[in-house]
Amino acid sequence: MNHSLLCPNQLRDFGIRVHDVPTQYDPNSSHSIYIPDSDLELPLQMRGVFSYLETRKPFDDELVTCQRIELTSASPWDPDLASRGEVMDLHRERPRDFL
Repeated sequence: MNHSLLCPNQLRDFGIRVHDVPTQYDPNSSHSIYIPDSDLELPLQMRGVFSYLETRKPFDDELVTCQRIELTSASPWDPDLASRGEVMDLHRERPRDFL
């Protein structure tokens, strides 16, 4: 597979910690994806301005022997749920002249 798309907020909604701010902007950032249940940290790479997780197709024996780690839920995820936007709005201060 040449391309895969993971939505950082979908991962966060599933309890995965996504630290996608590059260290050039935040020296305290781990620039990684951390899976708390497995205590596993996956380092992110940079290509231009985009952070990405380098992956490859697993070998046949790895499909049998390696631990499987889920990054998202099998349940449908609706990014348009109003409650997500409402929660975000509660934490953001807007200038008084913001339209």
